[in-house]
Amino acid sequence: MSCVRKLLTIIFMLASVFTAEALDVKDFFDFDFKSKPGLRDLSKIRADSTSIVGKNIIVRGNVFIPYGNMTVYADKAIVNFETKDLEAIGNIRVYRVRTKNATVDLDQLSKIAAYPDTLVDILGYSLDPVGNQLLKIKVYFQGDMLKASRVTGNLTTGMFSFKDFEGRYKTFVARAKSGIRKPGGEIVIKDAEISSCEYMLQNHGHYSIKCGTAKIYPHQSDSFGIAGYKPNLGEHSIWAYDCWFKVFGMPVLYMPVFYKPKEESPGLFGVKGGYNSNWGAFFQFSKRFTLTDSPYSSIKLLADYYSLRGFGYGADAEVLTEYSKTKIFGYSIYDMRPYETTEADDIGRLTIPHYRYGLRLSNVSHITPRLDFRGQFALFSDYYFLNDYFKNTYNNNPEPITFSSLEYQFDRFSASVFTRVQTNDFYTTVENLPTFRLNFPRQEIFSNVFWEGQSDVGYFRMKWRQFDEPRTAGNGVEPKDYDSARFDTVNFLYYPIRLEWLTLVPRAGIRMTAYQNTSNQKVSEDDLQTIFAVQDVEGTADGDVVNYDMNGGSKVRFIGEVGLEGTTKISRSWQNVKNAYWQLDGLRHIIEPYFNYTYIPKPTVNREHLLYFDEVDRIQEQNFIRLGVRQRIQTRRGTFGNEQIYNWFTIENYWDYYFQPQDGFNNIGDFVTKLYFNPTSKLSLITLFSIDAGGQDSITGIEDDFASNGGLHFSWLNKWEVQVNYKIMEDLNLYFSYILQNPYKTQSVYSMGSNFTELEAGSAFDQFYPDNIQNLRFGINFPITPDRKLRGAYEMYYDFYAGYIREQQVKIYKTIHCWEVAAEFAQVQSRNSDGSKRLRYTALVTLYLTGLNTPLQSVQRQTVNTFTQIRQEGI
Repeated sequence: MSCVRKLLTIIFMLASVFTAEALDVKDFFDFDFKSKPGLRDLSKIRADSTSIVGKNIIVRGNVFIPYGNMTVYADKAIVNFETKDLEAIGNIRVYRVRTKNATVDLDQLSKIAAYPDTLVDILGYSLDPVGNQLLKIKVYFQGDMLKASRVTGNLTTGMFSFKDFEGRYKTFVARAKSGIRKPGGEIVIKDAEISSCEYMLQNHGHYSIKCGTAKIYPHQSDSFGIAGYKPNLGEHSIWAYDCWFKVFGMPVLYMPVFYKPKEESPGLFGVKGGYNSNWGAFFQFSKRFTLTDSPYSSIKLLADYYSLRGFGYGADAEVLTEYSKTKIFGYSIYDMRPYETTEADDIGRLTIPHYRYGLRLSNVSHITPRLDFRGQFALFSDYYFLNDYFKNTYNNNPEPITFSSLEYQFDRFSASVFTRVQTNDFYTTVENLPTFRLNFPRQEIFSNVFWEGQSDVGYFRMKWRQFDEPRTAGNGVEPKDYDSARFDTVNFLYYPIRLEWLTLVPRAGIRMTAYQNTSNQKVSEDDLQTIFAVQDVEGTADGDVVNYDMNGGSKVRFIGEVGLEGTTKISRSWQNVKNAYWQLDGLRHIIEPYFNYTYIPKPTVNREHLLYFDEVDRIQEQNFIRLGVRQRIQTRRGTFGNEQIYNWFTIENYWDYYFQPQDGFNNIGDFVTKLYFNPTSKLSLITLFSIDAGGQDSITGIEDDFASNGGLHFSWLNKWEVQVNYKIMEDLNLYFSYILQNPYKTQSVYSMGSNFTELEAGSAFDQFYPDNIQNLRFGINFPITPDRKLRGAYEMYYDFYAGYIREQQVKIYKTIHCWEVAAEFAQVQSRNSDGSKRLRYTALVTLYLTGLNTPLQSVQRQTVNTFTQIRQEGI
């Protein structure tokens, strides 16, 4: 038995040299078998012979030892009792088997079972509340592994040398002709090869990094020897020298130095290349590094080359702590052809420099349980930078602002200070220098009497967009900047009346706004719309600009409001309705009819003399009632005992009637419907439409153009939107959207003390939609091969008004063991200012190298979005 104990000590001290799980041994020969359940069954240990010669113990022949989640194989090992010198020879192999429990459906089970070196035990099954059968499984898959043909060294100092080394770690695999392990745990390997593709160990890796010398650094400890080596505290980092990046064994790129931080796979980087009409032939490279674990920080390096534009470079960094999140993005390029994307006749009076850049810093911090900070700094070289190089970011937010906000939550109210400044003079900005605000949510102050209020004071400055070329259209006058201090306070009282079947909430309130500066010159609604048109980036509006003169002196405006809101609720439940396909576990139908009457008398100061900063300055007389009904069909979702209410179907209809119609309108307002249908995770439908019920608010139509191009035309319809997404099966998705809009404008629906559903977000006043729109977007993602490793996609965007397909894309992408490859062709069609068609093309090949992963990670990995922009992640 003593020989067996010594044998085990030798083998597992040896295993701890390389694996990511160290054996904590205080005394070399004081090994506690009882504390290691994996060693209680000694009958599983196999070896041909064990002997002692002098002060040496010798183990020979087909040694096999299972230990917990590890398995050790060896041919021969010799260790000296006194010096602790060790020599192991012949086919040394140490494997770790990892396990994970999961609950999956049949499709996920088939994917896991098909993964190499994976075993699955089915432990049982369960049913979700709607009857879907799920399997409880335990997955066994290969974890860390090491191999060597010969190892010599000392177990006390931890100094070892080895030959023909192969190792699999958490994020990479490595092999080398020879190497040494130093007492602190550092491993230096010569003539080495490293990859995150484990096929390299079978001599057919897809890619690797071949290097003359590589240094692998584990977590460092103050202790030396085996006991001080604890790599489970942090994954290995790598420094390598004299390297070649190889693809299928062929060297393609020389790298004098290569670095991999801990917890970061050497394969997690992306390569894109192809041809684009705007960029020419291009090549894009990105690589993310994890810098620290606590706080978590990472940086993504970007390097791009465009044959028509030049070389661009940048970085995207992120720092996460327990209470804050910080993002830093920077990118720069010397653009040889800045007008290649946006031609001179499309940019109006703005110019584009050769040196182009973007910088954005943002931070969100939870300073104390009640104090929060949010801020952003955005600086760009020109208006078109985002549109040219980060299209996806531009579509989400074309004009990023620079701001800071500090907010403190008291028990009964919140206090905040908000600052916004113009850092890019090509963005129109309302500067807050700064604004202090107190916000009092609705709260009971007397018996059944509720109060809600808000007060703010700040210094505002309107900074209009600055053009590079003077205006020549209209009267040639540019919009003029203006500024004013403003104090605003609004306070409302509510008295809820709860009847048996009806709830009534009368309200009354008053608003006072004081201005340091006003205008003696009237600026009407049409004048303000002209300024907005002139401020368009194309800057081609012909109207005459009328500016505020700031000679009206200081003024105080008072506005009152009274109103009455009424709601009731009707509901019915069906507990026994169950359907697995529609994921129904009981049904409840809720109907909520409501009305909301609002009366705001004429303000004491005409808005045409007030400097415009936001909708507070545009409040006008209101006298209307809204009639509506909200309906919800709900069901339960979740496991037994943890069910949650889920809105299966939602619809709201409303209509406005004006007792005092505004200019150009009659008493009848629009009839609006908003519908959301999300029956399953595979199907969603959203539709909204606005009907011109009064026949007064449409501006002009061009139905002949629509008819000639095959589009629909309804003179009574303001706007209609439909969006449908349907996931037929895994990797087979359909999506469809349709938008129809006639040019129209609407009467304002505004209350200082109540909220109203809106068709579109924005100001409640002067809503004017001049564009005639009718377009259709359709896309499909589909598998090409049964194993879904080869997939395809198609998307098209048709403009009925223009009469042609504006955009279409075809994409084929392939999932290989350790990388993703995609080929894409896209065409974009538009018209020049002279009416001629302009075609732009993109041919793109994307290569994304992935890291080591487990079967469950492979199944859970999100499918790559078929139609990404040129770069998915930007600013």
